[in-house]
Amino acid sequence: MCSEAGRLIKPGRKEYEIIADIDRLARDQGAEDIRILAGETRLNPPSFKRAAAVSNHWAVYLAVQHERYWSEAGRTFILDNDAKRQSAYDQAQAAVAQMARELKTGGAVAAIGETGRRALGDFYATALIYGVANGIGLNQWEAPFLNESDAQEVGAPAIGPTILAEHMTLALRAAFQTEGKMIIFGDSFEVTADGAKSLLIS
Repeated sequence: MCSEAGRLIKPGRKEYEIIADIDRLARDQGAEDIRILAGETRLNPPSFKRAAAVSNHWAVYLAVQHERYWSEAGRTFILDNDAKRQSAYDQAQAAVAQMARELKTGGAVAAIGETGRRALGDFYATALIYGVANGIGLNQWEAPFLNESDAQEVGAPAIGPTILAEHMTLALRAAFQTEGKMIIFGDSFEVTADGAKSLLIS
């Protein structure tokens, strides 16, 4: 879906048209449920009232359920040659890669957030609005959470384990604004004895 979304997102297309195409694509590929947030300046739930045309920038967050399990991804589509936004997107990807390196059996959950803080620098404060990591599986958001406020936000009874165990799955993301535009990059990972394994094909 991440690969195909790039083909669907073109300047001049209406936002609701793209969202409908992404939803249809997910269903055709066997998704049982899907959550979509998208936008140029912030992530919003889809609405058929959103008839604005996409210009040169659009960010998409996807959470997809397949065979009862959830995974998530986030992508920013920069459709022009804006160097500053591209640099911010590169930083988001690098931050997720650095956080993923903390996903090793026996590793500390808290190290994920600390790594994200260092990697995102000035963007970290706004990235906390969307959170940088949480467990994912039979529920879209589940333990382990990085902190108590993240757990409370989704009504979880507890933060969960503080040490990573093999086969835990976590969603990592960097979502923030720069120059008034939304930037997001995120993937879902499994903790293995050899480190993080992406759950996404691309």
